[in-house]
Amino acid sequence: MTQPAKLVTKGNGTRPTPALAKANKAIAAERKFIRDGQRLLREWLKRVGEKKRVNDKRQIPIEDPDDWMRRTTYLYLKRVIEKTPRVITRLLKDLDGKHKRGPSIARQPFKQGLLLMHALPAMKPVGRAIANANSPPKLAMPKLLSDRQRRADLGDAMAYAYKHGVTSKYFNAFWRYVGMTRIKSRLHCDELEPGFSHPKSKATKAKRALPKR
Repeated sequence: MTQPAKLVTKGNGTRPTPALAKANKAIAAERKFIRDGQRLLREWLKRVGEKKRVNDKRQIPIEDPDDWMRRTTYLYLKRVIEKTPRVITRLLKDLDGKHKRGPSIARQPFKQGLLLMHALPAMKPVGRAIANANSPPKLAMPKLLSDRQRRADLGDAMAYAYKHGVTSKYFNAFWRYVGMTRIKSRLHCDELEPGFSHPKSKATKAKRALPKR
């Protein structure tokens, strides 16, 4: 695997070349993706555990853990796609064959991002390399991410919501209202749901997040 370049520190009388500075920036973005993603997963699993304890006491949780995960991951991936989209494609190259099985998800950044989320428990943020990718994960992954079909459905829902400029706050309400059957049938269409229009500044980005035929 590609070895990360050394980060050049100030005060040593040298300045990084443009290529090295670019590599350093890419390394930092990849580390941040892994670190923030693992933090998100831990919070999700913490909420899953809290829900079980609440159910034992016959109380009603404020928000279902899976709903929290869906909207939070949508926001997380949306920001990555808009600001540092190449992080996803670079990290995907380092995944082992086990995680790459199944239908192609090329040019489908939300599905690619969710696949990385599924692999995150085994990742360590050390340069570009995903260390110990074949080691047993430390986080038990619920079916919302571990099940390939559920992960694919969530990726389609995210792409369709992004196409409509839906914010994370309304993500769960949007995909439930539209329904997965309609989302799958209209995902490749240019038409939007009634009452929606693309903000001009996000129109191009939204198209990039859609699967290509």
